[in-house]
Amino acid sequence: MFYMIAAFDLGLPGATASDAERDYLERHVPLARQLPGLRAYVVGPLAAAAGIPADRRRGAILAFESEEAWRAGYRSPVGRALRADEKRLIVEPRVVLLHGEEILPEARSGGDSFLTLDSHLTVVAWTSGAQEILGYAAEEILGRPVFVLVPDDQRQAVAAVMRQVEATGHVRGFHAERMTRSGQRVRVVADLLAIRDPSGEHCATRITVRRA
Repeated sequence: MFYMIAAFDLGLPGATASDAERDYLERHVPLARQLPGLRAYVVGPLAAAAGIPADRRRGAILAFESEEAWRAGYRSPVGRALRADEKRLIVEPRVVLLHGEEILPEARSGGDSFLTLDSHLTVVAWTSGAQEILGYAAEEILGRPVFVLVPDDQRQAVAAVMRQVEATGHVRGFHAERMTRSGQRVRVVADLLAIRDPSGEHCATRITVRRA
């Protein structure tokens, strides 16, 4: 299965929060349920998401048979209508994460840790494994720029590897040093994978990191 997990805030010009919520449930959700290839759809509040106030945070999980089915669904007439409705109803910033064996083969390796960066290199996902290596709890690092973790003398290397991810879709075996919460340097090896939206745009980067 391939999952799209979204966290967002609702907003309609001139409408109250309750009106926006009702519009979302009565118009947007039924439209989303018509997506071709959709296998399951769950909506509700989310416990945590970078950059979105807790009292206004909403979430949705959409399951498809494969990444290809997800892309086809969002390229369909229903998918195009859904994306147009998102622009009308959903306030930026929003957080969208994608997960599936097709896009994250490294997830089968139990010793790895993950973090996800959005297109602005902000940390939007963080696992307990990443905390074990780098020291930050999720609530301390979510919403902060990745350069919090990067020594000053390695910032150019980060920019270069991100350009490579953009061009090729992935980089494996990237050796680097990162800064822990306590201010110490730790040597790591990272695999980077571009996450692209249905139009093919690079919208996020999933990073698997382990000690060197």
